[in-house]
Amino acid sequence: GELFEEADAFEEEWIAAVAGQLSLYNAASVDSIKVDEAEQRAQLNKLRDVLKLDLSAPKVELEGLTLKRAELLHFQGRKVAELLYASEHGPVALCIVAEPGGEGEGEVESRDGLNFIYWAASGRRFLLIGAAPEERIDALAATIASRLGS
Repeated sequence: GELFEEADAFEEEWIAAVAGQLSLYNAASVDSIKVDEAEQRAQLNKLRDVLKLDLSAPKVELEGLTLKRAELLHFQGRKVAELLYASEHGPVALCIVAEPGGEGEGEVESRDGLNFIYWAASGRRFLLIGAAPEERIDALAATIASRLGS
């Protein structure tokens, strides 16, 4: 079970790091991020190439959310795609790491006033986290999982 213990430590630290980053935003600061659509498309294409995952607009547009940023970040030597959205409740982020983790469906959990759900599918790990209510995070995760790999 060594591999899984390592995976769990990564998962914990990754979730903590993203939660810390998101806590620096509030609804107004995320809303105020200017979006350049051409640049956003270019970024999504770059993330697609890194993750080998179709992140075209129809796949990443989520009802009630506005995509503000698509970035390639790095955490513990791994490449992490992060899509940052504005919502009526505040920031919501979808993060994807191109490496297998424990497969399976997560449950919504809470940390520092943020709700999150973590799952692994098709050799990738997904984390959806934000200042939205539990049932909203759950519903969004189901939509994302059905589009990007479940």
